[in-house]
Amino acid sequence: MFATSERSFGRSLLFLKDQIKDLKTSDRDLGRDAEALNQQIAKFDEAVAAKRAERDRAVQGSPQAEVMESSAR
Repeated sequence: MFATSERSFGRSLLFLKDQIKDLKTSDRDLGRDAEALNQQIAKFDEAVAAKRAERDRAVQGSPQAEVMESSAR
């Protein structure tokens, strides 16, 4: 009478164990993906900062900036 129940319980445990293994693998892969995205964000932030600095240098060296400085004084 309990043999069927015992086999069913054993199969359920194996199924759950396999699901846990799959979830751990997915978690590890998602962690790697998140780290790669964080690295890309850092690179984009650096590129944006470099472009802003380049823009600021161009604006400061322009004739219009010199006129604005002299009129502000």
